[in-house]
Amino acid sequence: MKQKIIHIVKHPLFSGSAVMVIGTNLNNVINYIYHVFMGRMLGPVAYGEMASLFSLIVLVGTVPASINLAVVKYVSSMKNKQELSGFLSWIMKKSVILGIVISLIALGFSKYLQEFLKIRSLLPVIILSASFAILIPSTILRSILQGLLKFNKLIATYLTENIFKLIISITFVLLGLSVSGSMLGILIASGIGIGLSYIFSSAYLKNAHSNPVGLSKFIEYSFPVLLYSVASTSLFSSDLLLVKHFFSAQEAGTYAALSTMGKIIVFGASPVTGVMFPLVSKRKSDGENFHKIFWFGFLLIGFICVLMLTVYKTIPEFAVSLLYGNQYLYAAKLLFPFGLFIAFFTLVTYLVGFYLSVNHTKIVTILAGAAILQIIGIILFHTSLLEVITVSTVVTFACLILLLALLKGKLVKITL
Repeated sequence: MKQKIIHIVKHPLFSGSAVMVIGTNLNNVINYIYHVFMGRMLGPVAYGEMASLFSLIVLVGTVPASINLAVVKYVSSMKNKQELSGFLSWIMKKSVILGIVISLIALGFSKYLQEFLKIRSLLPVIILSASFAILIPSTILRSILQGLLKFNKLIATYLTENIFKLIISITFVLLGLSVSGSMLGILIASGIGIGLSYIFSSAYLKNAHSNPVGLSKFIEYSFPVLLYSVASTSLFSSDLLLVKHFFSAQEAGTYAALSTMGKIIVFGASPVTGVMFPLVSKRKSDGENFHKIFWFGFLLIGFICVLMLTVYKTIPEFAVSLLYGNQYLYAAKLLFPFGLFIAFFTLVTYLVGFYLSVNHTKIVTILAGAAILQIIGIILFHTSLLEVITVSTVVTFACLILLLALLKGKLVKITL
């Protein structure tokens, strides 16, 4: 028994996940403190505005996120350090250009975004647009650290950024800047985060080549990953944006609090996926067995989902009032249904991430279909917040069943 415990502790998935789980959950605690303070200080109406803008950051972040997984896979499977360094330098230069372009596009559509999301002031949307110039290269720098399995440094960048985001945002809101203050805190903290990420990655950003080796395969792989990132993020955030558009400001603020609490499951489980992906990718590249890594991660995520759903079912009122106060208590009765949707979503993204790590890229079309169905479903059925949640739950559950069927080889041959 002792030897088995030692073996488990030394297992790369366990040790890597331990760093990621502890660090990411500490980071999520800081994020939750941030949202609790913003929710209490801004109130449901202004908090709904802030949360919708935050969801836009996540949604636009699908562009670098798509490149992120491709970079992680590319970096984790490369064996030549010179080629690796050249590729990383090349991708960083492209990410800076892409960040500026997306920022300018967002700025051009800022007035439309303000009207669609019913934001009272244009200034927060302008600040949001500026943040995209930092978001893109910052994500790439962190994907480099993840691909190199530098999990300690990766976590350090997130913790530093979010601590500053908390402090700066609270200060600006106290000074009376409201939603603009919270968005300005995000912008400044992002600048600090990218600076630290660059310091940690700078040793690998040398000897750039005009045509990095294997670039065609990288681009070929990036497209389905882009589809995966857009689809998964859409499932994760489109509901909040549509609720902000279709419902009252008060209801949208309540749903924002509900969404943040429900997504504890995602935050708790995502480190496992983050560690599984490069480990499986590397073992697949080296011709080594990766089956146990997959199942260990799947069961670990399942345990996290069951644990959090139990909390959502047994003490929803206490959880909501503790974090957000009595003005958000309406969210309590919806916490378990929303948690069920997020549990299905978390398992779905883990499965799709695994398929991508072993080069079964066509699987992303299933996730894309689910994302489209969710949006159509919410547009057609939104008489209540519960109806919106039900649409998302049915879509993600159906997607999960199909992915598990594929895993068993009923529709395609994937042997585990």
